[in-house]
Amino acid sequence: MPTATQVLLEEHKSIRAVVDPAIAAGEDISRRGPAAIALHHVSLSALADVLTGDLSRHSAKEDEIYFPAIERALGSSQGPTAVMRAEHRQIHASGEGFRQLLAELPAEEAASTPEAAHALADRLRELGDLIDAHFEKEEVILFPMADSVLPPEENSALGDRLKNYRG
Repeated sequence: MPTATQVLLEEHKSIRAVVDPAIAAGEDISRRGPAAIALHHVSLSALADVLTGDLSRHSAKEDEIYFPAIERALGSSQGPTAVMRAEHRQIHASGEGFRQLLAELPAEEAASTPEAAHALADRLRELGDLIDAHFEKEEVILFPMADSVLPPEENSALGDRLKNYRG
């Protein structure tokens, strides 16, 4: 039976597998401009899908199941879980901005402007920075803390709930 931390770490890994290529695409778009956008359509579309699918579900699992268990163990809803929830909102807002920019790109590569490419690259950089910083805080601070305050049987039960969450 996986612990909550194990389930969430595995999700981080699968989310990063989509986010990282899109961030690299943003760096290429930043360097080469509009001509690079079409080359990265698959990774950019995959990121848009992950933002509304796996990442959204991952955040909901943490907000609805994992964080409340940590808060009960700590006796407070302030502190690290409050920060994580705020970061979820920032990530989702940045992700929505990315999705809007992507949807507004013209269908024809030649019609994209340098300004559109620059805005897309900037949003990808921002989104990547937010996700990286958030995941690092969870992996380095929150998850180890949760493992230390949650009884092992509760941690395993949480792992099952997280794994079976359908949202």
